[in-house]
Order: sequence, then C-alpha cells, then structure tokens
Amino acid sequence: MASKVLLSFLFIYLTEILFLHGKISPPSNLMRTSSRSKSFTLQWSSSEQDDAIYRIFVQKDFVAPPKMSSRANYVTSPFTATKTASGDDLQANTLYDVYLFAVNPTNSSDYAYTTLEGVVTGPPPPTDVQISNVESSSIEVTWQHSTSGTAQQTTNYEVTYATNGETMSTMQTNSAIVNHLTISGLSPNSFYSINVVALTDTDNILSDKSPSVSTTTAPSQLDPPTCSDVTSNSISLEWEDSTESAVTYTLSWSPSSEDGSNKKPGITTTSTTVYGLNTNTQYSFILAVLNNAGVGMPSNEAVFVTIPGSPNSPRLSLPGAMTTQIQVKWSPPIGGDAVSSYVIDWWPTSDVTNAVSAATVSHVNGTMSYVYVIENLTPGKSYDVSVTAANAAGFGEPSSTSRLRTVPAQPSNVIMTQQEAEKTTSLLVTWTRPQGEVDSYLVKVYRNNSLTLSTITNMTSFIAKGLEPGAAYSASVTGISDQVSSEESSRSNEQRTNPPKPIDVKLQPTNENKTSHLNVMWSMTNYSYLVSSYEITLSSSSQILTVQHPAGEGSFSNYLFNDLIPGENYVASVQAVSPSSVQAPGTQSEAVTSNSQRTVPKPPKPDVEATTSNTVTLSWTQPEGVFTHYNIFYAKAGGNMAGSSFVQIIDGYSKSYVVSGLSSSSEYFFQMSSVSGNDSKSTESEKSDPVTAVTAEIIGQPQSVQITSTTSTTISVSWSQPVDYNVVISGYRVSCTSSDDEQTSVTVSSSARSATISGLTSNTVYCITIAGTSSQGDGAYSDCVKAITTLGKPKTITMTSDTISTADLSWTSSEGGGRAANVTRYVVSWSPPDNGGFVDVIPLPGSNTMFTKLKGLKSSSNYYISVASQNHVGNGETSEFVNITTLPGTPYVTSVSTSSSYSTYIYWNKPDGGDVIDDFLVEYWREGSSSTYRYTKTANPGTTSYSFSFSTSYGYGYTVRVSARNSEGTGFPSQNVSFTAGYSTFSETTATPNFKNPSTKLDLTWKIPNRHGDLLVQYEGKPSSLKNLKVVKFTDKNTSLDVKPGNNYTIFLTVLEGDSPEPEKTIHVSTKPSEPVYSLECSVNAIKLTWSHPEGFVENYLVQYISAQSIETKKLDKSMTSYTIDDVVADTDHVIMLYAIIYDVNGIVERSTSTARSCTTLKNANETVSRKRRSAESIQSGLSLDFGGNDAPAKSAAPGSIMIAGLLVGSLLLVLALLGSTLLYKRKQGFLHHEDFPN
Repeated sequence: MASKVLLSFLFIYLTEILFLHGKISPPSNLMRTSSRSKSFTLQWSSSEQDDAIYRIFVQKDFVAPPKMSSRANYVTSPFTATKTASGDDLQANTLYDVYLFAVNPTNSSDYAYTTLEGVVTGPPPPTDVQISNVESSSIEVTWQHSTSGTAQQTTNYEVTYATNGETMSTMQTNSAIVNHLTISGLSPNSFYSINVVALTDTDNILSDKSPSVSTTTAPSQLDPPTCSDVTSNSISLEWEDSTESAVTYTLSWSPSSEDGSNKKPGITTTSTTVYGLNTNTQYSFILAVLNNAGVGMPSNEAVFVTIPGSPNSPRLSLPGAMTTQIQVKWSPPIGGDAVSSYVIDWWPTSDVTNAVSAATVSHVNGTMSYVYVIENLTPGKSYDVSVTAANAAGFGEPSSTSRLRTVPAQPSNVIMTQQEAEKTTSLLVTWTRPQGEVDSYLVKVYRNNSLTLSTITNMTSFIAKGLEPGAAYSASVTGISDQVSSEESSRSNEQRTNPPKPIDVKLQPTNENKTSHLNVMWSMTNYSYLVSSYEITLSSSSQILTVQHPAGEGSFSNYLFNDLIPGENYVASVQAVSPSSVQAPGTQSEAVTSNSQRTVPKPPKPDVEATTSNTVTLSWTQPEGVFTHYNIFYAKAGGNMAGSSFVQIIDGYSKSYVVSGLSSSSEYFFQMSSVSGNDSKSTESEKSDPVTAVTAEIIGQPQSVQITSTTSTTISVSWSQPVDYNVVISGYRVSCTSSDDEQTSVTVSSSARSATISGLTSNTVYCITIAGTSSQGDGAYSDCVKAITTLGKPKTITMTSDTISTADLSWTSSEGGGRAANVTRYVVSWSPPDNGGFVDVIPLPGSNTMFTKLKGLKSSSNYYISVASQNHVGNGETSEFVNITTLPGTPYVTSVSTSSSYSTYIYWNKPDGGDVIDDFLVEYWREGSSSTYRYTKTANPGTTSYSFSFSTSYGYGYTVRVSARNSEGTGFPSQNVSFTAGYSTFSETTATPNFKNPSTKLDLTWKIPNRHGDLLVQYEGKPSSLKNLKVVKFTDKNTSLDVKPGNNYTIFLTVLEGDSPEPEKTIHVSTKPSEPVYSLECSVNAIKLTWSHPEGFVENYLVQYISAQSIETKKLDKSMTSYTIDDVVADTDHVIMLYAIIYDVNGIVERSTSTARSCTTLKNANETVSRKRRSAESIQSGLSLDFGGNDAPAKSAAPGSIMIAGLLVGSLLLVLALLGSTLLYKRKQGFLHHEDFPN
C-alpha cells in the first residue's frame, strides 16, 4: 500500500514539471531591508518559476518602465540584493524608485516586474571626527554634523570604538544637535580606533561610518611614591611598577633643591634618589607615568621631610635633693623648623649597650619645649645623656653626651641590737642597703644624743665596741657613692648593753625546814649602780620558779624559797637587770648558776599486810615528794633498834615488800625511811614510827613438783606433801605467773596432790609454785617449775580452686598472743580418704599469713581441709574444717549432626573426675558473625553422655563447643567443632518493575524448597533513610513492593527461622523515573524545551529531536529545567522527545517513558502570526507529525509538495523504528550505558 502511494506522488510531480509550466509571473513582496548613505538592500519573494533570474533598475524620478535591453544588475536567489552606487549613481539622503524584473532564463522576452517607490538612502556620514581629553579610562570624541539632503532627517549619532580590530561597544547621543560624546570604561594604555554614524528615526536607515580616528589611552594612575631612605640632604623614593608596557616615569617636587631643580624625567626604573635638599625641610613629590604617545597620569601628592641636624650638648643638673631624677636642657639644631620632637637617650655610664632608655619631648600648647626631667633613675648611679632631634623623616644625629651622678638613696631600717658575744660592752648596728649604687657608709653611734663614735665601712653592719655596760645607745647611717653622700638616715632604736653578771651564787638548805626551804645567795662588785633588780630562777625536773628581787645598796644579796617539793633536786640562777625606759628597754646580764641542792624527803608510813612462819609482808603509802628508794629497819622485840637489821629497796615505786629469813612464832619491830638521790649529795628522811608483827607457825615446801600435761589454755601439775610442818595443813595454793606478770592461782584441798590451771594464754611460759596453807596463812612456796602452753588453732582459713586439680589455701597464725616458741611448721591435711593427703608448710619469717597450693586434686570433687601448727614443744590444736570444690574438667564432643527438623544435635561425654557438675554450657556461633548464642543443659548424676539440639540456617558454617559448670565456676571448654547446616536456600528469585506502574511498584518472586515460616522483605533506596520492610508468608512466592520513581533499591530476604536469623538473599533493582512534562517554543532557527522536575530521582535528562535532515540526541544535567536546540533549519518539521534517566548499580541506563511532540520552525523573522502547536501522542500509542502551521496560505498543496511530505513522514517513521529497536535491543541485552547518549 505504501509503495502505491509513493508512485502516485511521483507521477503527479512529473506531470507538473513537463506539462503545467506557463508564462513567468512577477516577483512579489518586494521590500527594503536597510539603507546606508549610498546604498540600500532589497528583499522579495520568488517568481512561481523557480529558475527565474532577476534584474534591478533604480531612478530618482518616476518614469515609464524601461526596456529590458537597458536593464542591468542581474541577480539570482536567495532573492535578496544590495544596490550600491557606482560613481555618482546613488546620493545620500535621496528618494529612489526601484523596478524588479523576473526573467525566464530560456526566453528573455518572457519577464514580469514589480515596483517599489520612495526608497530612501541614509544621511551622509559625520565629518571632522576628533579626540581630546585622553585619560587612562576615558576619552572625549567630537565631530561635525551630517547636513546633506532633506529626504531623511538625522535624529542622533552612534559612536563605535574598537581595540585590536575588534568592536568593543557602541554609544549613542540623545539628540541630533549633540556633536560630542565621552567614552568611559576603557583600558589604560590601550590603542583605540573610533568612528561615528548618523542615525534616523526609521529602522535600518543610517549613514556610512565616518573615517576612523585613533588614540592610545593614558597609563594607569600610580599610588604616590613611598620613602625608602632619608638623610639630612637627600630622600630616596620607590614605587610600584606600572602594569602597562613601554612607559617612563617623571618625578616632580616642591620646593626646589639647592641647585634650583624640581623635576627628574625619563626614569625607567621604580626607584630614584633626590639629592641637594635642605636639612629639616618638608618636600612634596608627584610621580607621573607616560606612554610612548607622551600621555601620562600624575599620582597624588606624597609629602616627606629631611631629617634634622644634631642639637648642642645638653646641660644636666639635679632638681633639688631627688635621688632618681636628672634635669636635661638643650638648644635646637641649626636648620629648618620641621622638628616635631626630641628624643632624650640616657644610659648608665659604661653600659650603653644593655641599659638604654628613651623619652620623647614634643610640642606643648604649640610651643616646643627644650627641658626634660628624667625620672625613675637608680640612686647614686652615673648616667650619660644625649639629645636627638626627630621629624616625620626620622631621627637626626645625636648630640654629644653629658654625664652626671644621682644622689645615693638614704639607708633604711637602721637597727641597733645586741650581738651574740660581748653583750656588756658592744652593740651591733644593721641597716638595709638602699636602692641604687652605694660605695660605703658613714656610721654614727650616740649616747644621750651625744656622738660617741663614728666610722666608715663598706658592709651593711657594724659592731660598736668599748661601750659602757648597761648604758643605752642609738645609731644613724649615711650612704656614699663616689664622694656623693645621701641624707643621714633616721636614728635607730635605743639599745642597752647588758649589765655585769653576779658572782658567788650559792644554794643552801635552812635549819628551820629542810624538806621545803632553800636559800639563794650572791654578790655584785662592779657597776652595781647600773643594776635595778635581779631575776632569780629556781628549777628542778618538775618545777620552775622565777622571781624579781629589787637590788639593794650593798654588794651582797640573798632570797629564800619556800613551799618546795621534798626530796627534789634544785638549781638556782641569778641575772642582773638594768633599768628600763620607753626608748631603751632594760637588759639582763648572763645568768650565773649555783650548785645543785636537794630538799630532804619525807618518810613513808609502813603497815603489816601478811605474815608467814619466816616472812612478814609490809605495805606502805608513798610519801609526798621525790625519792629514789627506801630503807627498812627491823629487830626482834626487846632488842635495840640501833643495832637493827637493814634492808634497802632499790625500786622507789614499790608499795610492799616481803621481809624473809625471820624466825617463826617471833615478834618484830619495823621502821622505814625515804632516800632521794644515789650520790654523795643524796638526802634521807627521818625514820617512820615503828610497827610490830608476829611470824606464823612453820609449813615447809611441797616436794616433787612436776608438770604432768599442757594444752594451749591449761597446765596440769602434781606434787607431794611438805617434809616439815608443825601446824595442820588446810589445803594447797597453786600459783601460776607468766613472763608478762599474768598471775593466776587455784586452791585445792589438803588431800589433793594435783591440780589443773585453765584460762591461760597459748604458747606462753609460766612459773608454777605451790604452798601449803593453814589458819596462820601460806607456808613456804616450792621452787619455780616452768611450763609452756601449746600452740592454738590456726584461724581465718580461706580457700579457692583455680584449676581442675589445684586449690589455693591461706590462713593466719595460731590463736593466742604468746611468743614462747616460734612455729616450726604447719601440717595441712585433706580428705576424702581415696584421694586425701597432707603437706608440710614452713612459715615465712615475720609473716602472720601463710599460704600453699594443694595439687593432685580431682576435678569436680568436694574436699575438706584442716590445718595444725607445730613447734619444738609439740603439736598445736587442729583448725576447723573448710570445704572446697574443684572446677569441672573438659568435656569431649563426640559428634555433631543435622536432623530433618531444621535442628542440629551435638553429642559429648562427661569430663573425667568427680560428679560435682551442676550443668553444661553449649555455645555456638555462625562463621563471620560476632554474635554468640549460649544455652544450658542440666547435668544428671551418674550420666556419662549428653546431647542437645539447637536451631541453624541452611548452608551456613557454624562452630560449637561445650563447657561444664559448678559452684566454683566454668571449666575449660571442649574442642571447637565446625560444621555446615544442611538446609535449602533461595533459588529463581527476581525483582522487576511492575508492567502498569514501573515507577512506583516492584514485583518480587522467589522459590525455596523445604522451608517454612514467614519471609522478611527489607528494601532500601537513596537516601539511606528510605527504608521499608514487609513480612509475607513464605508460601506466597511473590509480592508487590511500593517504591519511589527513579531509585536504586537493595532488597534483603530473610527467612524467619531460628533465634537470630540473618538475610540470605540480596537483590539490586532500579525503578523507572517519572515521565517529565514539557512544552515547546519554536522560532526560526531554534526550539526551546521547558519542563519541571518529575517525582523521584533523576540523574540526567535525554533530549531526542528528529527532522528530515538528521536525528540528534543530547544528555543534559539533572539540575536543568530548560534547553534550547540551536542551529535548526527554518520552516522545517521536527519531532521532540524528553526522557528522565537514572543509572543502576552497574551503570546501566533506566529511562522514563516520553510523549513525542512536533514542532515546525518559523519561515523568517518577519513572520508575526504565532503558530498553534499541537501535542503529539505518546510514542507507545503512535506518532502524529504536523508539517506546517495554521498560518500557512489557504491554498492546496502542489502535487510535488504532497509527495515530499509523504516521503518525509515515511523516513521519520523508519528512523524512529530503527532507533527504538536499537535502544530496546541494547536495554534487553543489559549494555545500554552512559556512553550511548552524547553530551
């Protein structure tokens, strides 16, 4: 059918060419498009005969059409021509009539013409164009008005300026009477050519360009020069180099130099020095930069000043008695008057490099001051001073120096004190060194405001000697620096020398009361008239008494102390005291010490406490005072006490004593005295009043005393009765005394021959004595028999099991505080008997805590532990039992298997050892995962093998192990066993865009045999927060997911089996972008597309435009919302399609659908009627193309036009089919990539 249509079109077209060609028609639509001073341009529509040629005839006045033989100016298509003047053919600003002929090329007599009247030429160009006021960025242009002709009036002028042959810009005047214009915004030091054109109020009627004029703009203005160096008669300047080429610099200054010059031209560098200037004078400088044309721009003014000369040497003086100031006076230097300030420099003499200070003196109330006071100097120091004049240029030469020394500072803190030695005839003067420099000091000593002595010293202290004892003195100090003296310091405090010391100081008892009175005596020979009193001190080990005693007129003195401590040893000291006043407090002489002297102690008062057959026990109350021991005197009744026996008790703190060796049944008299001291100066009290006592009847010592047994807290003893006794024995007293004087006794009947003493301290030595008792008291005690209690129980036992076969045991030493004998070893025992044992532990020296490690134990077993200590005495008591359980052993995994019920079984054997196992810990984890799952299995007594099941996922590798546990903790785990779970996994899983909604829905299908439970579908796109999940039945095998257009999604599939399932399948899929909605705007040579961003993501846009000439594709950035297709053919039909595209994870393109739209470009710029465009249907539903607009002429299309339209439509459809099939093939093959779309 299509071939028949094409043949019909071809037949009609040939008939039109061969048979229907007739007489030539005239051209139409003749118009002027533009006019110049001596030319204009014409445009027309062609004759109906396409191969016609055209001739143009022009004349000023209207006449009959001329013959063809006289015509000239043959032209051909493209149907436009410019008629230019030849010689004086056309004149400016003149009206012409135009004739346009269409001529048959095969028959010149066959022609037709069209007339255009009143075609006007443009005005004449302006003349006498000139340039003035040339600056770096602007010039001024002037010209003479265009005056020839009256056909068209000039309304204004247009000035065009160009550089390097390129037109830069144009500017227009606003009136025809204006004949000048300023052009701004130009580049510095640049060549410009300029011409002027006269304009009219009619479009495209203007004059020819005036002759060009040219100039070079001035270089850029530079910043003012800067000063790099200045002296008293020269200034060195420098400046930034000009950015333009081929320039020189001219420097001008004012006032003129000494030689009268004020300009320096032709400088080619960026610095220069001007010499011959006046000292201390201000100069202004201007720098101009010039180009080759001699045009330049001066800089702004820069002002500098030459430095001043040096002042005369300054005159120095000291203002008053100031120690830290020097006054400086000077005269100004010779020269100009531009000095702005003076700088005063001063420094310590011979130290100019390290201690320079400076001060600046400037105008005060408009007047320059030539006086300055330097402050804060060091007192007594020599300074050098100079003065330097300064102005804006800097500093001149300093003056010669002057020298002066400041007054030394006054010494302070003058103090007069006593020194360590010779206090009676000398005093020490000290003071604080003043600030600044001091060479020496003048020290003056006064008594009663009269100068006593003076001396010069370079120290800060002085000892004044040869002074009178007990007299008051004061002192002052003056500082001296290089023969310059400071003011005399303030007078010091008054200080007395010590008076002379007393002699022949003695301490003696009195006859009236020797127990509490002592008398101090001394004498004073020289200078007694300077003594006002005496200070007397009486001291002992427990008492110090001090009194002030007025001085008498004689040379001898004494003082009586009473109420003293009996038996105490005293020493007295005496010091002479000089008079005291507010200005001079009194002083004391050295203390002179007397002999030591004891008071006599008081006697004790004895009493009889107990008697035996040969002893009397005396007790007494200690007397008041101090004593070192007692004397006891005794004799039988009727005897003479003068010849009595004597007993001395060394311990003065005892309160009782047993007098032994007495006769039984006898009466005795007893007296006591107290003694203070153990040397020749000791004193003894009077004897006490006598007391009497009668000794008892006799009972001898018990016989055969021996220790029968000991424990840690008891001692058992046995004995036989005494050999001698003359009274009835009523019982026996057993006494036990420890080495720490712990005393315990027990009394038993007269028939008993053994006893046990309890409540004793362990590991302690005791002395055991036994005596018979009667109504008269205890008989003689047996000799001491020693016994040692045994060690106590070890205590604070702690025990922990650290492995399956060992345990750590610690304890502290045995109970009891005794230390009679060291522990030599500890015996640690443990049971049960089938695996019991013991170990010896040697204690560490000085340690109270012992420890050991028990080895060879069975795992998973209970043990009972006890500890006993030993020493050379024997075995100590055994501790209480403690219980310990050892850790379990290591199980052994025998096998691991997977069942058909999706569970895995692990089998293991119980570890070796005992049965103390509470449960088993089963741990397993998936390979590559950080999660570990733990379960417990209860242990059954007597069972030797176990099994346990747990959930796993098909196809994954796992590791499993088992550990035994009890109350002590977890034992070592079994070996790690690895296996792979035997379940099926996903197959035939797909995710594709939905056919009806490819941008917003995904179809997901899957297939897994032999699996149960639900399926968790998780999918996420971009951004990462775009996450979704959906739980479906595993048996559904498909589901639909709601998604966003133009997005790349990752889908995770997880079967909800086991405790912590993880994804088993991952799928990547992309959704189609949404179709962008766009509009078209067609012009002559361009087509503009405008659109808004569709819903979802877009990574690029793709534009395809198709015409009869070509097929073009353009990839656009995702941020664009419009695009213009340039350089298209006018009056041509086009088909446009706009796609949104994205790229999946593999870079493959996913594009949206697109609705094709047609557009016909305009014929020319004067076509004013807009075309009504018609939207085409979607490519999926067919393509309708519209060539031509509704504003086309209302006439039938020629047969040739019909055939061409048919051929174009067929070609477009064929191209679209080929393009679509190619892209569809690439998409299906998976290799439609970025590079398939040009940029």
